[in-house]
Formats: sequence, C-alpha cells, structure tokens
Amino acid sequence: GELDPRYAACQQGHFQSPVDLHVVARRLARPLSLDYRPDALRLVNNGHTVQVQHQGGSTLTIGDRTYTLAQYHVHSPSEHTTEGRRHPLELHFVHTHPSPDLAVLGALLDERAAQ
Repeated sequence: GELDPRYAACQQGHFQSPVDLHVVARRLARPLSLDYRPDALRLVNNGHTVQVQHQGGSTLTIGDRTYTLAQYHVHSPSEHTTEGRRHPLELHFVHTHPSPDLAVLGALLDERAAQ
C-alpha cells in the first residue's frame, strides 16, 4: 500500500495476506469434498514460485459447486499465520471453475522429527 497510491486497497483491506487463519477459519469454513487422482504433472518456475501444473481429473467440491485442480504451488515461509505464527511452508492448491471463480485450498506445513 505504501509503494504506490494505486495499491492503497492492499493496505486498507481486511483479508489481505497474511491472514491469521485461527481468527477467520471458523467464520469462513465450508464443508468440502476432495477427489484427487494420480495425474501427469508439469513443473514450472514462474519466477515467483515453483508451480506444479495438473492436466485435470482431480476435483474439489464445495456445496453444489465442483472445481478442477489446475495447479499447486509453494510459499516459504507460509503466506498466512495461525495465532500469529508463520509456518515453514504453505501449499496452495488452485482449482478452477467454468465461472470466473477460483477455489484455493491451503495447507500449512511444519517440520518435525521422523518417527
């Protein structure tokens, strides 16, 4: 928001990164169903992150709307927080729909000793 007046909304928004998921998760949570299947993958370095492209077949259903997995990518450290704490990695699974809507499922990953 401070870089350029055109980005003012980024500084004033209430749901901008980092979002503390502990605070908003209960309020925004919706039942969902995953149907992920083996798929041909293509790795892409887009200059911002490493992205894994999917060819199709895996889906996420929220209510009566089904989205198709298009790609997933990683953020390190995590883009979002839980109770103010960042995690070492965050995966974003990006799903498309024939409408302009996207559904992004995030997974926060932490390191721990092998068992």
